[in-house]
Amino acid sequence: MIYSKYFPKFKTPFLIAVSCVGLEAFCDLLGPTLMARVINNGILDNNMESVLRWSLLMLLVVFTGACLAVTRSILAARTSSHFGADLRRDIFSKIMNFSEESADKIQSGSLITRMTSDTSQVVMFANGIMRIFMKAPIMCVGSIIFATILNPRLSLCIYGVVALITV
Repeated sequence: MIYSKYFPKFKTPFLIAVSCVGLEAFCDLLGPTLMARVINNGILDNNMESVLRWSLLMLLVVFTGACLAVTRSILAARTSSHFGADLRRDIFSKIMNFSEESADKIQSGSLITRMTSDTSQVVMFANGIMRIFMKAPIMCVGSIIFATILNPRLSLCIYGVVALITV
């Protein structure tokens, strides 16, 4: 199984990247809450000190989220490229163990194309997992939690939409 063979080597960067995804999602979800504080505690009360304080906190959260996104991207790219290099090495060693009859049946150009393009597709998929397949569920659950904390009654609409999307 590919997963069990390659995962232990990349366990630490992968876990750090997953942590970055979770914290990045938290920072993304915190933005609207902080904006609500700017409006409710600052603008509506005509309190410029509160506006500046909440705005600075919001900028800090956005900057932190951006740093986490960059870190996640670097770690995901590094992990997936090492995964691809190991996969290409294993494919090459498998090809080198072909019998002469098997090697004659498949053209060398076809083997090279398959090895490079298919491996590249797997590497891009592994890299994309961090962005799409991990962040989306965290954002979904986090937004439901934040909406429930902010306004439990209004969050009932979100529950209905999430149920429709899930189905």
